[in-house]
Amino acid sequence: MLRFVLLSRALRPLSRGYKATTGLVGLDADPQAHAKLVEELRGLLNDAKDKLPEGVAYRNDVEAMAMARLEVLERETDPEEAESKLGEVQLEELLEETVEERQLLAQMAEWKPWEVPEGHQVEIIEEGEWLRSQPKEEEQH
Repeated sequence: MLRFVLLSRALRPLSRGYKATTGLVGLDADPQAHAKLVEELRGLLNDAKDKLPEGVAYRNDVEAMAMARLEVLERETDPEEAESKLGEVQLEELLEETVEERQLLAQMAEWKPWEVPEGHQVEIIEEGEWLRSQPKEEEQH
C-alpha cells in the first residue's frame, strides 16, 4: 500500500503547479507565460494598428492571428487548457514567436513592402498565361 501511495504521488500530474519543463531543448518553462503572452499579443495588436496602414494583407493576417489567440487566452486561464485549445502548442513557444513577430512588424513598417516605388513597372500575367509562355517540354531537351 505504501508503494502505491508513493508511486501515485510521483506520477501525479504537475497541473497543481506549473509544468517543470516544456520538453523542448532551449525553451524553459515559464509560470508567467500565459500573462506574458497576453501582454505581448496586445502589444502586437497595438503595433499593427499604429505602424501599418489599414488594408495591408500583412496587418490583416497579424491582427487575425493575434485576436484569435487572445480570445482563447482570455477564455482559458488554465495554461494546459489554453495550450490544448491553441493546438497542443506550448505557451512559451507562442510567447517567443510573438516577440519575434513584433520585431518583424517593426522592420516591415520600415521597409513598406506594400508600396510600389514610383516608376516601377510590373508585368501583369493573366491566370494561366505563364503556362503558354513556357517552352514545351520537347523544346527544352
